[in-house]
Amino acid sequence: LHLLTVAHIVLDYSEEESTILGALFHESCSMSKPLRTHISLNYSDAVNRIVEGVTSIEQARDKFYSLQLSVRANIAPFLALGDSRILYIKLADRLHDMRTIRSFSSVSQLRLAEETLWFLVPLSRELGLLATGEELARRSAEVLRSAGRDVVTV
Repeated sequence: LHLLTVAHIVLDYSEEESTILGALFHESCSMSKPLRTHISLNYSDAVNRIVEGVTSIEQARDKFYSLQLSVRANIAPFLALGDSRILYIKLADRLHDMRTIRSFSSVSQLRLAEETLWFLVPLSRELGLLATGEELARRSAEVLRSAGRDVVTV
């Protein structure tokens, strides 16, 4: 249900077909080569670029989640992707993860909450997705507080 939920969240940001299809397939590049081939043969280049873009964020975690001195520097790698559709899907994916955070290990919960506060909350604000940013910030703060961690807002 994760992929359907992410696609449903993306509908709050965009109704463009390529974006919705990208949301439905956003984890496929990490799954199997036959599935990637199927997508490339049966869907538009835009869908392929979106799926590859979302996958690139996860494959280059060190690049995207490298804490810098400024908020702007923290989100620069995301903005450099140059396609807001990729970012919409990443934000929707993380929003669903934060809504289901208790299903993750405690270590993963902390990592997700910290990444979300430092990178994805500012990114959502940059994209004008204020309600998403507020929900991400609130859910991240809840996780960090329940673990006895200080919450630093950016």
